[in-house]
Amino acid sequence: MIEKIEINLIQSIASSEIKNITEDFCELGLDAILNEGVLKDIPVFGTLTQLYSVGATIHGKILEKKIIKFLFELKKISGNERNDFVQKINSNEKQAQKIGEHILVILDRLDDLYKPIILAKLFSANIQGKIDYEMFVRLSSIIDKSLVSDLNKLKDYRKSQFSSFTATSLQNTGLVYLSVMNPNIAFDENGIQTSGSLYAVSELGEILIEILDNN
Repeated sequence: MIEKIEINLIQSIASSEIKNITEDFCELGLDAILNEGVLKDIPVFGTLTQLYSVGATIHGKILEKKIIKFLFELKKISGNERNDFVQKINSNEKQAQKIGEHILVILDRLDDLYKPIILAKLFSANIQGKIDYEMFVRLSSIIDKSLVSDLNKLKDYRKSQFSSFTATSLQNTGLVYLSVMNPNIAFDENGIQTSGSLYAVSELGEILIEILDNN
């Protein structure tokens, strides 16, 4: 059954049932969904039930929530778009499995329960043709390695910002770049920095901002 979960996740994206996922279900988890008797026909939930039916673990419960949040966000794009995308990739089972595996691996690694929503926004952009699959993989890897607090500050770098832990972290992911190299750091009488190295949003960072603002 484990090998089927990747394909079942892809099939679930096209399911009309995901429109019934509510914010409450995102917080309560799979047990609550199944106890309510709803969403049981979504393929990936049936697989998860079998995987964790005996000796459920904290890790398993957290993965369930991540998948629910991911699908909850995906329901914001039209059923026709989701269905067309799934039908297209279903013509190549290896490709469908590859995409499903990547999403599951990233979801499993994410260290913040807000990140599945970001991941879904990126995948929505791929489904809608705004970015290709390679860019989805690139950006999803960046989300995995970034702090949510740093990502929330990314737009600030549209106006150059001085060096900081956030700037260094975002530079390491390629979302910002060192625009002015100045080792001479100075502060005014109020303790406000007035000189030093500056960082600005990169082209990759702008793509991410655009997706998060419009999906």
